[in-house]
Order: sequence, then C-alpha cells, then structure tokens
Amino acid sequence: MISLLPTENETIVLPWSGSDVYRRMQVSTSQKTFLQPNEAELLFNGWVLPYRFRVSLRYRRPGYFQPLVTGKIEVSTTGCILFLRYRLFPMTRTLMQLWSVLIVLGTAVTGYSYRSSMPLLAGLVLFAAMHLIARSNFKLHLGPTREAIHRVVA
Repeated sequence: MISLLPTENETIVLPWSGSDVYRRMQVSTSQKTFLQPNEAELLFNGWVLPYRFRVSLRYRRPGYFQPLVTGKIEVSTTGCILFLRYRLFPMTRTLMQLWSVLIVLGTAVTGYSYRSSMPLLAGLVLFAAMHLIARSNFKLHLGPTREAIHRVVA
C-alpha cells in the first residue's frame, strides 16, 4: 500500500537471544513521557513487552515529526530477528490526514466556484509543500532514533 505519510521499515538480524534483546530494550526505556530533572538518562520512552515494543527517543520537549518505533522480536535458532517500523505518532498522522483532506476539499470548492484552475494549482503546491516538509522533518529525526536503536541492540 502506498502511503503519503513517511514511514520506514528495517530488519536487523542479531546473534543474541530474544530475551537478551528484550532485556536491553527494557533497561533503556522509561514509562515517563519527558526527561525529568532528577532522573537517569534513559534513551527511550514507551513500553517493552517480551517480544514486542513501542518506543520513541526521549526529548526535553515534544517533537511532532519524531518517529514512533514499533518493533517485533522473533527468535531463531542462532539468535533473533528484529523487525522495526518507524512511523509518525498517531496524532501527527491524524492532523496530516485532516489537513490534506481540507486542502483538497477547499481547492476543489474554490476551483469550482471561480471556474478557474489557479486555486487547484495553489492547493496542489500547498499539499506538496506540506508533505515535503513533513517527510524532511521525519527523515531529520529518523537518524538519531535509528542510531539509538542500533546502539542499544548491538
């Protein structure tokens, strides 16, 4: 399925057992939303279950285009396989979809009312700019998040 919203998938083959990877992720993850002043520096916030997790990199303030990492650990005979999916947070995805629909409907109504293609062109440019900015901000935040995941599990 083709998605306009930015996502990334990654598969990592690890020589360690699934319980070892689970323990590493659990030790580096906090349930608290943001960094607290008197708290140890943990890398992620979210939840970690024995063979699944959903985490994001911890920041002092919210990052709207920060990736949410959902992972699945599958055990194999010689180690484990880690399936990762990087996506936008649900509220950011919802707002992106809402504004996309509003832009399309607004430009369609305006173009029909004025019997002109200029509002359609302006709406297309606005739609493309919004999605390009979202994608570039997502890619900007993806690098540190991916690096932190690799550092924890490797």
